[in-house]
Amino acid sequence: MNAVTGKNRNKLVVFAILVAAAALAVYFNSLFNGFVYDDEFVVLGNKWIRDVRYLGEIFSTHVWAFKRDSTSNYYRPLMHVLLMFDYYLFGLKPFGYHLVNLVFHTLNSVLVFLLTLLVFRRDRSWAQKGGAEADRLAPWFALFSGVLYAVHPVHVEAVAWISVLPDLSSGFLYLLALCLYIWKEDLTGFSRIACLLVSVVAFGTALFCKEISITLLAVLFLYDMAYEQRSRLRCLLNYVPYFIMAALYFVLRSMVLGTVVPQKQNIFLDTFQYVYNAFPLLAEYLRLLVLPVGLNSFYVFHPIFSFTDPRVLVSLGVVIVVVAVTLYSFRSYRAVFFGLGFLLLGISPPLYLPGVGTHGSVFAERYLYLPSAGFCVAATYVLARLFLRIKDQKKKTYFAAIFFILLLVSSLLTVARNPVWHDNYTLWHDVAQKTNDSAMVYNNLGSAADAYGHVEEAIDAYGNAIRLSPDMPEVYNNLALLYYIQGKQDKAIENYEKARELATKYSILAIIANGLGNAYMKKGMLDEAIKEYTEALQYG
Repeated sequence: MNAVTGKNRNKLVVFAILVAAAALAVYFNSLFNGFVYDDEFVVLGNKWIRDVRYLGEIFSTHVWAFKRDSTSNYYRPLMHVLLMFDYYLFGLKPFGYHLVNLVFHTLNSVLVFLLTLLVFRRDRSWAQKGGAEADRLAPWFALFSGVLYAVHPVHVEAVAWISVLPDLSSGFLYLLALCLYIWKEDLTGFSRIACLLVSVVAFGTALFCKEISITLLAVLFLYDMAYEQRSRLRCLLNYVPYFIMAALYFVLRSMVLGTVVPQKQNIFLDTFQYVYNAFPLLAEYLRLLVLPVGLNSFYVFHPIFSFTDPRVLVSLGVVIVVVAVTLYSFRSYRAVFFGLGFLLLGISPPLYLPGVGTHGSVFAERYLYLPSAGFCVAATYVLARLFLRIKDQKKKTYFAAIFFILLLVSSLLTVARNPVWHDNYTLWHDVAQKTNDSAMVYNNLGSAADAYGHVEEAIDAYGNAIRLSPDMPEVYNNLALLYYIQGKQDKAIENYEKARELATKYSILAIIANGLGNAYMKKGMLDEAIKEYTEALQYG
């Protein structure tokens, strides 16, 4: 039966609206958040989004090229195009940017609902085990899957943080391409061809939003393994336009960046160490999906240097179990095979640690945004099969209540976490309570506390940052600026000088020299001030 145009179309429309309503409801309070963290340069300091004349640069350079002294492995031109759209609609009002993020998340939640329904409709084991009841209940379970995706707390970072727009936009195009690829099997003639072409275009566009979209090629193959009984030749013919689109993307990417795959950003582990360090990260991603507590906006990467470390062995055991369940489910639980396979394939790119870096963002909740769609499909199918096994109606009612309670708890956790992203102070104050071994966290907390007038807290935070990492020029520069504003020029000059000893980039050296000039001016040391201003101009 066609899941989109069959006799239950009106019910499906109502269910899609319910999914959208759930997404809008739980993230409504995020609309009143401001610009935080990377938003300050991705939006506020991004000259590219303010004039269409920069479109040439946007498509011909790496994602951070608008920043001086910046390098990047990433090519995401559509991120800036979408932000340009936001800017022309809303200027620099954060409400509009958050609204666009929420619209994308709402659409993605509806697509997860449709994806789950399409998978259930094609699962012969589902129909054989449940018969007419299974067919009748499929839309209800798909509704659960879509709402679960909409309200899952692990998505807060992606939805509430404006800078994660690439994950939201690529997720929309990726899921759209996947749903259309599946749906085309219900069509014939021109409609089928048109559906395939739109899917291919959506996939190609997704690549220009975020690199993780390339995993769709493997997910399409995974789906065909699970459900389609076509000949190998026909399958290959279906993949050809997707591979052509991917090839065009990689040609352009290599022309712009000079490389096809991400280059190593930091090298202090050998290849084997990079491999086994990925297991604890993967196990933690899986844990967050099942038990989304202790969420954090910044995770510090502590590399493990021995394969026999208990953290490696335990996490390796968890991964082996998940992979074994995925393979075993191919026999009788194809939706679980597809969903878990989707999850594992989607989370694999961030596990390439040299490509995502070895400091700061090696592990991040936003990396689960797209892969969690597979988790929702698999988890829903497992719960649905358990539900069908229950014969007593009263017990079915109790089991259905579990579904509702799970969604309610997830919704409450999401609503409660959204305000963490309200401003830089609320964000870094929350992070510092959970992460006490990162100089970057304390430096950011110090800057935020200073901006909100919490001077003593700022000084303490900078002190903690220096204690943890005494070679960060940014910390000394920020501390110097705080002392300058307080009128303590000798302390300001002392910290500016320390910052200059450590700095290597021209951009921060210019800021330091300008700060020193200001401090000398306050002390009436005009010759020293002029010297520093001249040096700042040379760096600038």
